[in-house]
Amino acid sequence: MPVKHKDLLERYKLKPWTGILLFGPPGCGKTLLSKAAASEIDASFITVNIDDIKAKYVGEAEKNIANVFESARENKPAIILFDEIDALARARGEADESWARGVLNILLTQLDGWDTMKNDGILVLAATNRPDDIDEALLQRFPLRIYIPLPDFECRKKIFDITLKGAPVANVNLDELAGKTDLYSGRELSQICTDVKNKAVRKTIENKKDVPIAMKHFEDTIAKRKPSISKEEVERFLKLKEKWSNA
Repeated sequence: MPVKHKDLLERYKLKPWTGILLFGPPGCGKTLLSKAAASEIDASFITVNIDDIKAKYVGEAEKNIANVFESARENKPAIILFDEIDALARARGEADESWARGVLNILLTQLDGWDTMKNDGILVLAATNRPDDIDEALLQRFPLRIYIPLPDFECRKKIFDITLKGAPVANVNLDELAGKTDLYSGRELSQICTDVKNKAVRKTIENKKDVPIAMKHFEDTIAKRKPSISKEEVERFLKLKEKWSNA
């Protein structure tokens, strides 16, 4: 909205958000959603992984961050995504943490000047699986915080349906699959489908005739692939969502 509907913000005397935080379990499409948002408003999309900007020489990492914002200004409208923004917090715990402090300071400086004309037409997003690790000062620069949840039953069913479309399938019950995969992320569901397809291909080669994908293939794969997140971790995300929505 700050990029596409600037006129509405001005009419209602609202300042644009300094940033939007996308938080939730890994593999749920935070990066994909960011790309889709950029496509929706026909904006340039710049993705930044905090670990990638770590530099060998003093001051170089800060220059890398400054260059990201300068590139966005030259290609407006633009969306900048800082992926795994919590890596800054982890980096500050390292023996040599000076680069992380420098990056955090320049990032805060850039975000503090977000209501100036030079940043008009730029939206900053940050994605994290570990919102508790984010520096409080940095967190305050992302007043809008959106929870990206694990896929629910219907979403899981749809993921299986789309992923299997066009492949040779025999008696695969999508409702049953969706019921067996609670707590699995979209990425993990896609990986399960890939494993199952590979099994069917290997069987086809061995038998020298087509072997369709069957429920047995899924049951064996799901039994070996457990979800990477627990119910307790999901509850932690939900508590944060409630806390921030009431703030």
